[in-house]
Amino acid sequence: MSSEITLRFTNRVGAKKDVFPFPADESLPFVDVVQEICKKLNEKNINAINIATPAGYVLTKSHLTKNVGEIKEQFGEDFEIIVVGTVGMGSEEKNAGKAWQVGLAELQIPPFSAQWEVVGPRHPQWMKRIELEGVLLKKYLDFLKSESIPPWFKIMPDMKPPINGSIWRGYICVPSRPEIKFDMVILLSAEYPKVPPRAFVEESLIGLAGSKIYTKNRFPPTKDGKEPASGEWPKDPVTGKSFVMICHDHMSQLQGAWMSNLAIVHFFIREVWYWFAAMQNYIIEDYDKQSEN
Repeated sequence: MSSEITLRFTNRVGAKKDVFPFPADESLPFVDVVQEICKKLNEKNINAINIATPAGYVLTKSHLTKNVGEIKEQFGEDFEIIVVGTVGMGSEEKNAGKAWQVGLAELQIPPFSAQWEVVGPRHPQWMKRIELEGVLLKKYLDFLKSESIPPWFKIMPDMKPPINGSIWRGYICVPSRPEIKFDMVILLSAEYPKVPPRAFVEESLIGLAGSKIYTKNRFPPTKDGKEPASGEWPKDPVTGKSFVMICHDHMSQLQGAWMSNLAIVHFFIREVWYWFAAMQNYIIEDYDKQSEN
């Protein structure tokens, strides 16, 4: 005999931390719950939102075929909402007057103390800051492990002179589909941590998430900053690939999304994870279509 369960959904972006309790019979299809959440958010299309666990595991479309009881048994009763439209170009209106709402993962990772807010790539204590950045990244990875979530990224500083840790290299992948994997480069300007890093993914992702990528903002850049007449962008000597910058508009639009006491790991959660979480199911769908062809 079925019984009623209350699922709770929290919006990561909003004027305040809105929690939507949703009582539902455990036999109810989970897709019906997600459709009702869409209505509460004035989103007409179920593809306009993605659902994640508080630890950051993004549910795929296959999970929509399960019932509420199955979802609760696998993931618990608490979930977070990622509204796809809050990411990328054209998000100004949707994000107006809203703030970044701290999630469970970030509560495990303390910000830097005030003394480190001025320590950037040109500071004498930069090497120590890199060491501490690594400690915070490990805290996040340990948290994912404790929540039984496969790591969705790997990142390491490039310490070769004259780079000296101002470039970090690695990859991101879909935890439920680890074969869907993309090289990534993180650039830290001389103004970091006053300004956030920038994230670049390999250009192969253009065909999967092109609407949320700055296709002409590249790493490595051209010498004159313009698109090459040949159409051949410069290649990174380490990977042999050209990289494109992911849309970071929400980082400047949302109150509190970036502050100088934050670290690369916070940037990974607030920019890279949030962008990737918004785009994940589109990426999976387009990846599978490409694979079929």
